[in-house]
Amino acid sequence: QDFCNISNLVLPVDTFWSPYIVISEQVDEEKSLSRPFLFITHNGIITTVRQHHVTIACNLEMHKFPFDTQTCNITLFSFMYSDIIFLSNQTTDEVTNQSQLYRLTNGEWKFTNINITKDEKFPVISYEISMKRRPILYVLYLIF
Repeated sequence: QDFCNISNLVLPVDTFWSPYIVISEQVDEEKSLSRPFLFITHNGIITTVRQHHVTIACNLEMHKFPFDTQTCNITLFSFMYSDIIFLSNQTTDEVTNQSQLYRLTNGEWKFTNINITKDEKFPVISYEISMKRRPILYVLYLIF
């Protein structure tokens, strides 16, 4: 209110310190897509978006192949700073719906669900991604 009702600022990312955040699963490849700006609200909340393209190895349960459903986890945490709070700006249902519409193709796997869990005691957030194999290709191979 003291400064013309400015409720947030957009500033370059390089002007502020950012915490070191780690993906706990085995990451094969990481390509960062830089975003040069961050947002600061009037109550001190700093928001920035860093997009990463990562390849993560997951264990596969093959006993129901080709009618299997697989689950893979992506866990983000900060082991250096215990006062960081991880928040998701979308609910589990919103993330699932958005991923079904925009992110995944019609390949061998059909995306089914993303479940977001947060640890209340430690700075950790986990994304559990579930996919179901489309068995039609394998069934046709067996028939032929």
